[in-house]
Amino acid sequence: MGNSQSCLALSHAVDQGDVAFILQTSSVQSLIFDSSAMRDASIANLQIPGHTAFINISTVNYLLAGLQRLAPGSPATMTWAALARDLGYRYKLGHRRVDILELVSTRLLPFGICAGSENQGGKHETGLAPVQAAANHVTTLTVDALVNLWRNVDVSAGDELIFKLAWLQTHHYTLNHYYKGVVRQSFVRPQHGWQLVPAVFEMQSPLQPASPDHWA
Repeated sequence: MGNSQSCLALSHAVDQGDVAFILQTSSVQSLIFDSSAMRDASIANLQIPGHTAFINISTVNYLLAGLQRLAPGSPATMTWAALARDLGYRYKLGHRRVDILELVSTRLLPFGICAGSENQGGKHETGLAPVQAAANHVTTLTVDALVNLWRNVDVSAGDELIFKLAWLQTHHYTLNHYYKGVVRQSFVRPQHGWQLVPAVFEMQSPLQPASPDHWA
């Protein structure tokens, strides 16, 4: 989704070393087909349960930021409103923290580490160099995401790695790291909102009522 009513083309929404999130939506075709194809009624009304949209953590947070900017009834948010409807995001209720927590618990689900590179075929197969991490699924564990995403977290052997919600500024986003086409998006104005960040699971005493800058 772009900042306007148009959709955003994104190549390699998951790539080597990314944590792949499943985007559970009732209209997956609106995510995997471009805008011109969606004008075809036969495509717009397709039921394609065999297709799943996978995205990385940066795209997850970009979508969360856009959804939290929704203003009910504003024509400029028509595309975001359609996504909110497909995800079951009830932004009209005003309980943003509760709604976002439900969204990341039911519709934006971490699935595994992507171990399939855009270089897994073609030029590497004609020489002596082996193809690195040539897998078609996102269940093979590599250390790339652990090193990059959890680099600022004190991780010890046996820790359970998780994502938590944090109250952060949402403005500039780099949505992929595909070397042939890096995609960056920025919202017009900086704004704080709930974002997923890497963390380590810890048992804590029950939380007291907190301000928005505390962990969810």
